[in-house]
Amino acid sequence: SLHDALPILLPLSAQVRIACDVPRRGIVRLAGGEPAPMEDKEDSFADLKARIADTITVLEGITPESLEGAEDRTITLPTPRGDLKMQGKDFLFGFILANLHFHCTMAYALLRGAGVELGKSDYMGAAPQ
Repeated sequence: SLHDALPILLPLSAQVRIACDVPRRGIVRLAGGEPAPMEDKEDSFADLKARIADTITVLEGITPESLEGAEDRTITLPTPRGDLKMQGKDFLFGFILANLHFHCTMAYALLRGAGVELGKSDYMGAAPQ
C-alpha cells in the first residue's frame, strides 16, 4: 500500500530539536566555532519552548564580525557516514536553510495532523511591510 511505502516521520519533539540544532550548530560553525552539545531531554511543550529560547540565545550571541568571510570558509560537518566538507555559502543555503525549512514544515504538519488549529499565517508569520 502507499502508506507502507512512506517513511515514518520523526515525532514532534525530534522535529523541534533538529529545527533548533541545525541553525544553532550551523551558524556557530560558520562563525568559526565548534557548537556545544545540547542534551535531548525534552518531554513537554515547555521543554521544547525552552530549547527554542536557548537556541535563540546562542544565535543572538553570534556577532556579525565573526561571520565575516564565512561564505568562503570550509565547513566540516561530521555525519555518521563520514565528514562532509563544503564552502560556507553552500552550507548555509544548501544545508542549514533547507533542513530548517524541512523540519519546521514537518513540525507544523504534525501539529496540524494532531488537530492543532494552525493556519498558513502561523507558519509564515506576518507579511513584510
